[in-house]
Amino acid sequence: MRWANWKLWSVILLVLILIVASWIYLNRRAAVYERIIQQDGYTLSLVDEGIAAEFFLKPEWIPEREGEEKRLNLVIEEKFGTKIILEKVAKRKKDFYIQLNAVSYPNRSSGQLLSTSLLLDGSIASANGGWQVTDKAENNLLEDGFGGGEGPGNVSILAINDADRKKFANGANIRYTGYYLYNYQKLPGDYAAFWSASLVTAFIIVMLVVFYRNRSEPENGLAWKLVGYSLLGGFTFSLNDIRLPSIGCTSENRSPITLLSIRQR
Repeated sequence: MRWANWKLWSVILLVLILIVASWIYLNRRAAVYERIIQQDGYTLSLVDEGIAAEFFLKPEWIPEREGEEKRLNLVIEEKFGTKIILEKVAKRKKDFYIQLNAVSYPNRSSGQLLSTSLLLDGSIASANGGWQVTDKAENNLLEDGFGGGEGPGNVSILAINDADRKKFANGANIRYTGYYLYNYQKLPGDYAAFWSASLVTAFIIVMLVVFYRNRSEPENGLAWKLVGYSLLGGFTFSLNDIRLPSIGCTSENRSPITLLSIRQR
């Protein structure tokens, strides 16, 4: 009897661990940020554009050999819940480039963040931001003689021709003005949906254990069959907009364990 009780409590503990793990996984920083950007359970509104970040580029950071990279990972500014990081300066065949990245640390409920993309009506459009490169006397070093680009994510790149390398002998002030500022707010009801789905999942698993313990006839491999049928019942197959099964398979009403297993693929 004690052995059976120990097994029951072990199953209950496992269910609780899975629910907590699912909560942590679904609310990690990258997942929350992705839901905000996709406006999945969040409202998103544009506050301002042309938000700038600037730093001083030291001449020793500029590599000389093709293929060489100076990995810096320096946080040059931190504002609006976002760290703007100077990731690296790298040398290519005919130029060298500077790479920035804006990494947001969103709150689960509400806040602000920066993005290099214009997010309107559920669509994402990248807009090349402006670069300004000046010396210590604020003279323009490059005018229009440089290249720029965005992506993936919030990466921004400034490419400079080797012919202009000598202009950076004493360093340069770099300013990027391509960030959009957004407010975000979590829609109500998400926490209640998660915990209701968690309780339903826990109840089903506990009932399966109870039925298993009180079965009237022995059956080989019954425990594995119950686990397999439970996983199979929560599985959905999707191709474009077609879902099989088509009933009860939205992200709002899947169990947290099902969400965890599908999103990890």
